Amino acid sequence: MKTISLPLRNEVSNLSNNMFASYGAKTWNAYDPVTRVLTSENSTFVTDGVQPGMVVFNPENSNSWATVETVDSETEITLTPGFIYESDGGTRLPRFSIATAAVAFTQECSDIETSKYWWSKYKVGDRVQSEGQQIKTSFNKAVATILKMELDNDIAMMTLDKPLQSSQPLWVYKEDSVYTLDVESVGSMEMYAYHEQGDGGSCYMTFYSTNSAVNYEVYPWLYNPTSEEETKAVAKELQDKLINAIEQSLRSPWPAANVMVEDSYGLKFDYLT
Repeated sequence: MKTISLPLRNEVSNLSNNMFASYGAKTWNAYDPVTRVLTSENSTFVTDGVQPGMVVFNPENSNSWATVETVDSETEITLTPGFIYESDGGTRLPRFSIATAAVAFTQECSDIETSKYWWSKYKVGDRVQSEGQQIKTSFNKAVATILKMELDNDIAMMTLDKPLQSSQPLWVYKEDSVYTLDVESVGSMEMYAYHEQGDGGSCYMTFYSTNSAVNYEVYPWLYNPTSEEETKAVAKELQDKLINAIEQSLRSPWPAANVMVEDSYGLKFDYLT
Protein backbone atom coordinates (compact mmCIF):
# COMPACT_ATOMS: atom_id res chain seq x y z
CA MET A 1 0.00 0.00 0.00
CA LYS A 2 1.28 3.47 -0.89
CA THR A 3 0.34 6.06 1.75
CA ILE A 4 1.05 9.57 2.98
CA SER A 5 0.78 10.56 6.64
CA LEU A 6 0.28 13.58 8.89
CA PRO A 7 1.07 13.66 12.62
CA LEU A 8 -2.05 12.98 14.71
CA ARG A 9 -2.62 15.85 17.11
CA ASN A 10 -3.93 15.57 20.67
CA GLU A 11 -5.31 18.67 22.34
CA VAL A 12 -3.70 19.53 25.67
CA SER A 13 -6.43 20.72 28.02
CA ASN A 14 -6.56 22.53 31.37
CA LEU A 15 -3.38 24.58 30.99
CA SER A 16 -2.14 27.24 33.36
CA ASN A 17 -1.68 30.49 31.43
CA ASN A 18 2.05 31.26 31.24
CA MET A 19 1.73 34.74 29.69
CA PHE A 20 3.00 37.76 31.57
CA ALA A 21 0.42 40.53 32.23
CA SER A 22 -1.41 41.30 28.98
CA TYR A 23 1.38 40.20 26.68
CA GLY A 24 -0.32 37.23 25.08
CA ALA A 25 -1.00 39.12 21.85
CA LYS A 26 0.66 42.53 21.67
CA THR A 27 1.60 44.08 18.34
CA TRP A 28 4.79 45.92 17.47
CA ASN A 29 5.24 48.84 15.08
CA ALA A 30 8.95 48.62 14.32
CA TYR A 31 11.91 46.36 14.98
CA ASP A 32 15.50 47.25 14.12
CA PRO A 33 17.59 44.07 13.71
CA VAL A 34 20.80 46.12 14.09
CA THR A 35 20.00 47.94 17.33
CA ARG A 36 17.52 45.18 18.32
CA VAL A 37 15.02 47.80 19.54
CA LEU A 38 11.38 46.73 19.38
CA THR A 39 8.78 49.52 19.38
CA SER A 40 5.23 48.74 20.42
CA GLU A 41 2.92 51.75 20.64
CA ASN A 42 0.15 49.79 22.37
CA SER A 43 2.47 48.58 25.15
CA THR A 44 3.32 50.01 28.55
CA PHE A 45 6.49 48.09 29.36
CA VAL A 46 7.57 50.15 32.38
CA THR A 47 4.12 50.36 33.99
CA ASP A 48 3.51 46.64 33.44
CA GLY A 49 6.78 45.69 35.10
CA VAL A 50 8.55 44.11 32.14
CA GLN A 51 12.09 43.24 33.28
CA PRO A 52 15.39 42.28 31.63
CA GLY A 53 15.61 38.52 31.22
CA MET A 54 11.96 38.01 30.30
CA VAL A 55 11.44 35.94 27.16
CA VAL A 56 10.02 37.53 24.00
CA PHE A 57 8.77 35.38 21.12
CA ASN A 58 6.28 35.45 18.30
CA PRO A 59 3.17 33.45 19.28
CA GLU A 60 2.85 32.10 15.73
CA ASN A 61 6.50 31.11 15.26
CA SER A 62 8.78 30.65 18.27
CA ASN A 63 11.41 28.57 16.49
CA SER A 64 13.74 31.33 17.59
CA TRP A 65 13.31 33.69 20.52
CA ALA A 66 15.03 36.45 22.44
CA THR A 67 15.14 37.89 25.93
CA VAL A 68 14.65 41.46 27.09
CA GLU A 69 18.07 43.10 27.41
CA THR A 70 16.86 46.52 28.56
CA VAL A 71 13.54 48.27 29.10
CA ASP A 72 14.08 51.64 27.43
CA SER A 73 10.66 53.29 27.76
CA GLU A 74 6.96 52.50 27.97
CA THR A 75 6.94 51.60 24.27
CA GLU A 76 10.50 50.40 23.57
CA ILE A 77 12.60 47.43 24.66
CA THR A 78 15.99 46.18 23.47
CA LEU A 79 16.23 42.44 22.81
CA THR A 80 19.10 39.98 22.70
CA PRO A 81 19.77 38.55 19.22
CA GLY A 82 17.42 35.93 17.80
CA PHE A 83 13.98 37.53 17.53
CA ILE A 84 12.18 36.25 14.40
CA TYR A 85 10.12 39.05 12.90
CA GLU A 86 9.40 37.63 9.44
CA SER A 87 7.92 34.34 8.28
CA ASP A 88 9.29 32.38 5.33
CA GLY A 89 8.99 34.54 2.24
CA GLY A 90 9.42 37.81 4.11
CA THR A 91 5.90 38.26 5.51
CA ARG A 92 6.03 40.34 8.68
CA LEU A 93 4.96 38.64 11.90
CA PRO A 94 3.36 41.56 13.75
CA ARG A 95 2.61 40.00 17.16
CA PHE A 96 4.79 39.15 20.10
CA SER A 97 4.33 37.47 23.47
CA ILE A 98 6.23 37.90 26.76
CA ALA A 99 6.62 35.25 29.46
CA THR A 100 8.82 35.21 32.52
CA ALA A 101 12.00 33.19 32.14
CA ALA A 102 10.81 30.78 34.84
CA VAL A 103 7.76 29.67 32.85
CA ALA A 104 8.49 30.49 29.21
CA PHE A 105 9.60 26.94 28.43
CA THR A 106 7.22 25.26 30.88
CA GLN A 107 3.64 24.12 30.39
CA GLU A 108 1.76 23.30 33.58
CA CYS A 109 -1.52 21.47 34.08
CA SER A 110 -4.08 23.30 36.20
CA ASP A 111 -5.77 20.36 37.95
CA ILE A 112 -4.84 16.99 39.43
CA GLU A 113 -7.29 14.85 37.46
CA THR A 114 -6.01 16.05 34.10
CA SER A 115 -2.45 15.79 35.41
CA LYS A 116 -2.94 12.03 35.77
CA TYR A 117 -3.86 11.85 32.08
CA TRP A 118 -0.88 14.00 31.07
CA TRP A 119 1.48 11.85 33.11
CA SER A 120 0.26 8.58 31.58
CA LYS A 121 0.03 9.81 27.98
CA TYR A 122 2.76 12.35 27.21
CA LYS A 123 6.46 11.46 27.31
CA VAL A 124 9.88 13.01 26.74
CA GLY A 125 10.45 13.37 23.00
CA ASP A 126 6.82 14.03 22.08
CA ARG A 127 6.34 17.17 19.97
CA VAL A 128 4.21 20.11 21.13
CA GLN A 129 2.73 22.96 19.13
CA SER A 130 0.94 26.14 20.14
CA GLU A 131 -2.28 27.16 18.45
CA GLY A 132 -1.02 30.72 18.60
CA GLN A 133 -2.94 33.76 19.70
CA GLN A 134 -4.40 34.39 16.25
CA ILE A 135 -4.63 30.71 15.20
CA LYS A 136 -2.08 31.48 12.50
CA THR A 137 0.31 28.58 13.05
CA SER A 138 0.80 26.64 9.84
CA PHE A 139 3.29 24.08 8.53
CA ASN A 140 5.70 23.27 11.34
CA LYS A 141 5.90 26.72 12.90
CA ALA A 142 6.49 26.81 16.66
CA VAL A 143 6.96 23.07 17.15
CA ALA A 144 8.75 22.19 20.41
CA THR A 145 10.01 18.94 21.94
CA ILE A 146 9.29 17.76 25.48
CA LEU A 147 12.61 17.67 27.34
CA LYS A 148 11.26 16.73 30.77
CA MET A 149 8.00 15.54 32.36
CA GLU A 150 7.57 15.84 36.12
CA LEU A 151 5.00 16.01 38.88
CA ASP A 152 5.00 18.80 41.45
CA ASN A 153 2.44 18.20 44.22
CA ASP A 154 0.53 15.96 41.77
CA ILE A 155 0.47 18.71 39.12
CA ALA A 156 2.03 17.68 35.80
CA MET A 157 4.60 19.95 34.17
CA MET A 158 6.36 19.60 30.83
CA THR A 159 9.58 21.43 30.00
CA LEU A 160 10.04 22.27 26.31
CA ASP A 161 12.97 23.35 24.17
CA LYS A 162 11.05 26.36 22.79
CA PRO A 163 8.81 28.95 24.43
CA LEU A 164 5.13 28.40 23.65
CA GLN A 165 2.26 30.45 24.97
CA SER A 166 -0.54 28.65 26.75
CA SER A 167 -3.23 31.32 26.75
CA GLN A 168 -4.53 29.31 23.79
CA PRO A 169 -4.65 25.50 23.32
CA LEU A 170 -1.59 23.34 22.77
CA TRP A 171 -1.35 20.16 20.72
CA VAL A 172 0.86 17.13 21.35
CA TYR A 173 2.09 14.81 18.60
CA LYS A 174 3.20 11.35 19.65
CA GLU A 175 5.73 9.40 17.60
CA ASP A 176 4.13 6.91 15.18
CA SER A 177 0.65 8.30 15.89
CA VAL A 178 -0.51 9.55 12.49
CA TYR A 179 -3.36 10.23 10.10
CA THR A 180 -2.86 8.07 7.00
CA LEU A 181 -4.23 8.35 3.46
CA ASP A 182 -4.01 5.49 0.92
CA VAL A 183 -2.99 7.44 -2.19
CA GLU A 184 -3.66 4.48 -4.50
CA SER A 185 -7.36 4.77 -3.64
CA VAL A 186 -7.49 8.45 -4.70
CA GLY A 187 -9.32 9.06 -7.95
CA SER A 188 -9.05 12.86 -8.06
CA MET A 189 -7.97 15.88 -6.02
CA GLU A 190 -9.38 19.39 -5.74
CA MET A 191 -7.88 22.47 -4.15
CA TYR A 192 -10.37 24.94 -2.69
CA ALA A 193 -9.28 28.51 -1.91
CA TYR A 194 -11.64 31.34 -1.05
CA HIS A 195 -11.27 34.93 0.05
CA GLU A 196 -13.67 37.85 -0.16
CA GLN A 197 -12.75 41.46 0.54
CA GLY A 198 -13.65 42.30 4.13
CA ASP A 199 -14.25 38.64 4.98
CA GLY A 200 -12.12 35.76 6.23
CA GLY A 201 -10.77 33.22 3.80
CA SER A 202 -10.12 29.49 3.79
CA CYS A 203 -8.38 26.79 1.79
CA TYR A 204 -8.16 23.00 1.85
CA MET A 205 -7.41 20.04 -0.39
CA THR A 206 -10.08 17.39 -1.04
CA PHE A 207 -9.15 13.83 -2.05
CA TYR A 208 -11.94 11.85 -3.71
CA SER A 209 -11.64 8.06 -3.45
CA THR A 210 -12.22 5.79 -6.45
CA ASN A 211 -15.02 3.89 -4.72
CA SER A 212 -16.64 7.05 -3.24
CA ALA A 213 -16.89 5.32 0.14
CA VAL A 214 -14.66 7.75 2.00
CA ASN A 215 -13.29 11.11 0.88
CA TYR A 216 -10.71 13.22 2.70
CA GLU A 217 -10.11 16.91 3.27
CA VAL A 218 -6.76 18.25 4.46
CA TYR A 219 -6.74 21.62 6.20
CA PRO A 220 -3.80 23.85 7.09
CA TRP A 221 -3.82 25.34 10.56
CA LEU A 222 -4.24 28.78 9.07
CA TYR A 223 -8.02 28.85 9.28
CA ASN A 224 -8.69 32.48 8.45
CA PRO A 225 -6.37 34.07 5.88
CA THR A 226 -6.80 37.82 6.05
CA SER A 227 -5.99 38.72 2.45
CA GLU A 228 -6.18 37.32 -1.05
CA GLU A 229 -2.38 37.07 -1.20
CA GLU A 230 -2.22 35.15 2.09
CA THR A 231 -4.95 32.75 0.94
CA LYS A 232 -3.14 32.05 -2.33
CA ALA A 233 0.23 31.58 -0.59
CA VAL A 234 -1.11 29.11 1.99
CA ALA A 235 -3.10 27.20 -0.65
CA LYS A 236 -0.01 26.84 -2.85
CA GLU A 237 2.16 25.67 0.05
CA LEU A 238 -0.46 23.13 1.10
CA GLN A 239 -0.87 21.84 -2.46
CA ASP A 240 2.87 21.62 -3.14
CA LYS A 241 3.64 19.68 0.04
CA LEU A 242 0.79 17.20 -0.43
CA ILE A 243 1.56 16.55 -4.10
CA ASN A 244 5.26 16.16 -3.37
CA ALA A 245 4.51 13.53 -0.69
CA ILE A 246 2.20 11.65 -3.06
CA GLU A 247 4.81 11.65 -5.80
CA GLN A 248 7.48 10.35 -3.43
CA SER A 249 5.19 7.56 -2.25
CA LEU A 250 4.20 6.48 -5.75
CA ARG A 251 7.80 6.57 -7.01
CA SER A 252 8.96 4.15 -4.33
CA PRO A 253 10.09 0.82 -5.86
CA TRP A 254 8.64 -1.08 -2.93
CA PRO A 255 5.08 -2.43 -2.93
CA ALA A 256 4.42 -0.61 0.34
CA ALA A 257 5.66 2.90 1.08
CA ASN A 258 4.69 5.67 3.46
CA VAL A 259 5.80 9.30 3.17
CA MET A 260 5.26 11.86 5.93
CA VAL A 261 4.08 15.16 4.43
CA GLU A 262 6.90 17.69 4.81
CA ASP A 263 6.48 20.17 7.66
CA SER A 264 3.03 18.73 8.36
CA TYR A 265 2.63 19.67 12.02
CA GLY A 266 -0.53 21.76 12.06
CA LEU A 267 -2.25 19.97 9.17
CA LYS A 268 -5.36 17.90 9.76
CA PHE A 269 -7.24 15.17 7.87
CA ASP A 270 -11.03 15.24 7.94
CA TYR A 271 -12.72 12.03 6.80
CA LEU A 272 -15.90 12.55 4.77
CA THR A 273 -18.40 9.74 4.05
